[in-house]
Amino acid sequence: MTTRTSLSHHAGHNRFENVSSRPPSLRFGTGHSANDYFRDVGGSAIHFRMGTQFLVQNNVFGKTGTGASA
Repeated sequence: MTTRTSLSHHAGHNRFENVSSRPPSLRFGTGHSANDYFRDVGGSAIHFRMGTQFLVQNNVFGKTGTGASA
């Protein structure tokens, strides 16, 4: 039997620079990313999957593989 825990994640006013991929990554739950700066990210800057609801607001993406991916 698998139990899923309710997760909530917020990332705001952060600078993600020179990282390989997925600075915020979330599976199962809800997430929010606001006013973040992403530059030189090798893969997806924001990654959410498997039943996640994710709100992305007012972020800046520069030189990223993809902005947000599901």
